Amino acid sequence: MLGYVYSDYDEITKITAPNKHDKRERMQFIRAKKPAQKEINKSWKKSKGKLVYLGEWHTHSETRPTPSQEDRDMIRNQFNNNEIETEYLYLLIVGLENTFWVGMQDKKGLYSIKRIT
Repeated sequence: MLGYVYSDYDEITKITAPNKHDKRERMQFIRAKKPAQKEINKSWKKSKGKLVYLGEWHTHSETRPTPSQEDRDMIRNQFNNNEIETEYLYLLIVGLENTFWVGMQDKKGLYSIKRIT
């Protein structure tokens, strides 16, 4: 997920779709880093450094999606092991029947946040 960071809110404006290099299985998704980083760099450069990486999203085939241990490990690793422009990352899990789980990873850990419209 890419977007803009303002003083009082964040705006997610671009969500990339899976590509042919990603590993997709029924219960697992592993994003191919090079193509994803290329898209992030392209968007960042085009926006003159204003459009930044804000986190990850994927789907779960359940009506009450919650992050798996793999999801928790992935977003923590993204936060700890990559150069990012923010002090947090979002994790969005889209479930069945228009349901979702939204979380934020920061130095304290991953926690659920309320939906803001």
